[in-house]
Amino acid sequence: MTTPDGQLAPALAAFKAAVADLCDQTPTLHHSSLIRADSLYWQLECAVGGANPAAGSGTSKSRPPIWTDALDLKQEIDTGVSEWCSGTNTPAKLRWLANAKYRPQDTALLEKRTNTIATWCTRIEELFNPPHVKHISAPCPACGNTHAYRRDNTGEHVRVPALQIIAEHGCTCIVCHATWAPDHYLHLCRVLGFDLPAGVLE
Repeated sequence: MTTPDGQLAPALAAFKAAVADLCDQTPTLHHSSLIRADSLYWQLECAVGGANPAAGSGTSKSRPPIWTDALDLKQEIDTGVSEWCSGTNTPAKLRWLANAKYRPQDTALLEKRTNTIATWCTRIEELFNPPHVKHISAPCPACGNTHAYRRDNTGEHVRVPALQIIAEHGCTCIVCHATWAPDHYLHLCRVLGFDLPAGVLE
């Protein structure tokens, strides 16, 4: 929700919270004990070189020597923040921005940056704990593509079905990015020519 121009305080508070979510250590449970986990940004930086951050779960997973998904996301974050200000490193730049002076007319800019940082945090968390994905072997109703090529963790390009379902988000075509929310699944079934689930009325 957009804050009216002039309501700077809540927009700045939200921006500072987003910076903290990305750059600060976070409390987490580990074997019933409360510990402070590394920041999401630091976990991402470690993961680029194949390190195994616990990602807040207390588990460790094997990674390739260079985790290309982590590298791509880190580069995106570093480049994005560099466009906002200069500085020594990304966390330092963001902390400087969080403590900078702003004017009421900067409210919309702060909100935009807050949303960007929140999206980065979500994508980092999903790298370490990927959502369960199901695929549909049918052409996308929007673009007609049945398959796409994606790079896996080793950097190889692999062929996957174009339509994928993540329960929390819906069905998305990874070619044209058309999306059907979960409440449109029945409509999507009809469009794809699939039988409706048993017990569901038209």
